[in-house]
Amino acid sequence: MLGVTNSAYGGLYTIGGLLQSGGLGSFSGGAYGVGGAGLGLNESATSSPYALGKQQGSYQVKLSAYGQLRSALDHFNTALDKLKSPQSVAPFKATSSSESVLTASASTDAAKAGTYNVTVNQLASAQTLTSATFADANATIVGSGSLTIQVGSYNANLNSFTPAADNTAKTLTITPVSGTLGGIASAINNAGAGVKADVVQVSGGYQLSLTAANTGTENTVKITAADTSGGPLTGNTGLGQLTFDPTATAGNGKNLTESAAAQNAQLTVDGANVTSQSNAVTSAIQNVTLNLSSTGTSAVTVDVNRDSTAFSASAQQFVDAFNALQSTAATLAQPSI
Repeated sequence: MLGVTNSAYGGLYTIGGLLQSGGLGSFSGGAYGVGGAGLGLNESATSSPYALGKQQGSYQVKLSAYGQLRSALDHFNTALDKLKSPQSVAPFKATSSSESVLTASASTDAAKAGTYNVTVNQLASAQTLTSATFADANATIVGSGSLTIQVGSYNANLNSFTPAADNTAKTLTITPVSGTLGGIASAINNAGAGVKADVVQVSGGYQLSLTAANTGTENTVKITAADTSGGPLTGNTGLGQLTFDPTATAGNGKNLTESAAAQNAQLTVDGANVTSQSNAVTSAIQNVTLNLSSTGTSAVTVDVNRDSTAFSASAQQFVDAFNALQSTAATLAQPSI
């Protein structure tokens, strides 16, 4: 592989016919010449102000020339270093044959080319819960006490709820003043409990709509309520109206309506089944992310290969840097400098 160092170029280029044998990094009096004259940092300065000024001006010109050449060489070395890494020259790129169904992107760790057939059978979605209808969003008092919100996984076969390892239950105090739909929605949104609350207008009044912040079955929402003395509220009165324990029964601690269930993305990759909590699927193809947009009845082809456009750009940068270095060296070698 081609390698270029400062010392190699120090012996390659002559400026005004004077060769620098110590490399560009070696810079001492008389060792570097521009326009055929040595820099002469060790020369004795004359006592004449005019001569001293002239000598100083000569030094500045030569230092400027050295700086220009050094800058061009650094730029060239940067372009050359990029060519040493295949991932920098031509990183892997993932493309989709149907971007309306999914898009694909390869990470910098991708190191294997391949073609994959992907069928999207189901998109991941977030759970949505809705309350009964109330006459006014900011005047009707739902109740007071506390609401406890937790996110986790629900196992329908065992009828069990397991809190997420990284989710801590949030308990919200609801006063008679803040006990309206609007006040409760604000309290939930400010709690950072993994649930987003909205008040929506419907026929006959307003409803509280709660949506899990993340998709997938591991983000099922559990909401319990208590009165001001800490006693549990499970019936369809007061804050008990806003409860949703997936292990409970309707009207007894499960009083919100599940308008949309939490579900995982389901797809097949070359015939193998893949399940993902998110529509950004990272487990299907190594070091490739599939961003799912819709389901499809036919397979989408995902191609992972070197990015030829990136390779062309890297090669052009190298050529431009090399030509600039050659041009700078040739210009500085002219006796007029």
